[in-house]
Amino acid sequence: MGESLPDESARVPWFRKAYATLVRAQTIDAASSQSFRHRPRGSLLAADDAELYAELGRIYSHLGQPLPAVAALEKARIVRRGAPEDDDSIALAGVYASADEWRKAAVTMLEGSMVNPDNPVFVNDLPAIYSKSDPHGCEIRNGALDLACSAAHADVCTALANVIRLRRARGERQLADIAAENAQKQFDCPVPP
Repeated sequence: MGESLPDESARVPWFRKAYATLVRAQTIDAASSQSFRHRPRGSLLAADDAELYAELGRIYSHLGQPLPAVAALEKARIVRRGAPEDDDSIALAGVYASADEWRKAAVTMLEGSMVNPDNPVFVNDLPAIYSKSDPHGCEIRNGALDLACSAAHADVCTALANVIRLRRARGERQLADIAAENAQKQFDCPVPP
């Protein structure tokens, strides 16, 4: 730590070098994960794996490669121990926003707010994201998400389905069941199989 980024003229080569290093680490992680398949569930991945994928996602984003950035950040959200890191969701929303995928950015922020309702960033940034998505849309009214708007309701249902899938992928069956119950009872959303 304490080392600053190189000046502007040296940044692209620096990101490329960091990218190459992280891709090598990702390859090593994949190979080692395959060689340990017979270990008990949950012992294949270390907490550092999430950091590797999160950092790889950020570097892909800096290099202007949104698809691999999204894949790496999604992987980080799945393998991270404990709750998915807010920074992973915020970075993922940022990648979508940088690719002008505003609705996906909004859904990602909604997912973050469902996983960690105590972080105001997720809710506070929604009006700006939705205004970029559709300046005349009905999703935001009086600075808050308007669930009477069918587009906003659809986004909430998509976010809930994604959170349920994320919880299941992480082996958090009880949290997935709670999210599924909320999806049906509170928001009248379908639950993914």
